[in-house]
Amino acid sequence: MVKNIVIDDEYKRLARDFADKRDVGIYLSRANITEEKAKNDVYQGCLAEFAVYEALKNKGCTKPDLKIYENSKKRYTPDLRLADGTRIHVKCQSEAKGLQYGISWIFENKDSGAHKNKKGIAAFCVL
Repeated sequence: MVKNIVIDDEYKRLARDFADKRDVGIYLSRANITEEKAKNDVYQGCLAEFAVYEALKNKGCTKPDLKIYENSKKRYTPDLRLADGTRIHVKCQSEAKGLQYGISWIFENKDSGAHKNKKGIAAFCVL
């Protein structure tokens, strides 16, 4: 299913607040990652979660979790869930990066949502 979603200003504000408060230290050890880029990636990921929520809220989709956790260790839990418990993993890419490198997504081998026998949805978003 391909759906165009317009993200409302309130979601943009919530996503920016979340990205600004989020500890991005875990990402800074990666090549060519600055704090500004890491925060922008968090912002875009949050916007993608809001877009998926908007597309699936009539199926009882949970809203994005905007809680700031003390332990900034990466989690591999689903980003969202449907009312029936279906897991939703949201992946996003900016349109600019898609034009530069091609539209694509990478799953980490240890991402349990990507390879275990757990039913779920992978939602791919281009912002």
